[in-house]
Amino acid sequence: MSDDHAQGGNAGGASGNEGTPAPGANPENAGGSTGIKFGGAPAGSGDGGSDAGNSDWLASLSDDNKQVATQRGWKSQDDAIKSYRELETKFSSREPAKGNDPQGSGEAPRPGDYVFKAPANAEAVGYNQEFADQFKSWAAEAKIAPAQASALHDKFVEFAGNSLGQQSAAAQEAMATKFSDTEKALTKAWGSTNTPGFQRNVQLAERAANKLGIMDALTDAGVFVKSGKETSVANAAIFEALAKVGNSMYAEDELHGAANDGVNPFDGGSEQAVSALVRSDPAKALMLINQLPAEKRARWTTTAAMLKRKAQM
Repeated sequence: MSDDHAQGGNAGGASGNEGTPAPGANPENAGGSTGIKFGGAPAGSGDGGSDAGNSDWLASLSDDNKQVATQRGWKSQDDAIKSYRELETKFSSREPAKGNDPQGSGEAPRPGDYVFKAPANAEAVGYNQEFADQFKSWAAEAKIAPAQASALHDKFVEFAGNSLGQQSAAAQEAMATKFSDTEKALTKAWGSTNTPGFQRNVQLAERAANKLGIMDALTDAGVFVKSGKETSVANAAIFEALAKVGNSMYAEDELHGAANDGVNPFDGGSEQAVSALVRSDPAKALMLINQLPAEKRARWTTTAAMLKRKAQM
């Protein structure tokens, strides 16, 4: 065989066997492209592909959600969504408790099922047992569970107590201001509270209220405020007017400390008291003379006649 033929044959052989490795040759050691492979697992499939897919979707989660997914054993998004759908189906199929009964007994509560605890300071906060009993009926009609109704009751009592306390404090503050303003007005008109003039006006005003029988009415109207045995003045204008009435009508009953209160001056009273009454109120003087028994009235016949003439003038 000639050299040309041998070379041509080798060339032809090389050409015919292009891409076919020589016996014993390792394709992975060949330079350049390793060619198309088959017979193994497709890209993205098998164990290697699955791990890569899991890593990809887990990587997009927050650390907390990633921990949940790992604990639940979710391998993919489908696993997570499937778990959510199962949970949603489970809760949507639950039957609500009948009668708003948390225990689900199915029986509607009755008023007798409710037990409310009255506060320790029930009287101070104005706790109304009748209202509490009525609330039991309302709670039963609304099918409110006993525990819930009891909680509402306690919260309402707490709120009412706090509100009443705030109102009481505000009322006391307002009353203290009124007492202070009244004292300022009266001391401006009568002088200092420890002077004889001031004390006398207080006595005359009190005497007028008692004699006229209006003490209780003035107390109800808020002019006077009683606390135990003490009575405070809360209206300066009315109290000042009472002092003027007392001075014109009842001054003779107690002249600068002379204790003749409630005594008819024509029946054993002092001559000073009689003279003061005759001068200040002739009509009242005549009335008191006429109230005397006949044997005592005779002593004042002349005085009575004078008073009658004075009344007719």
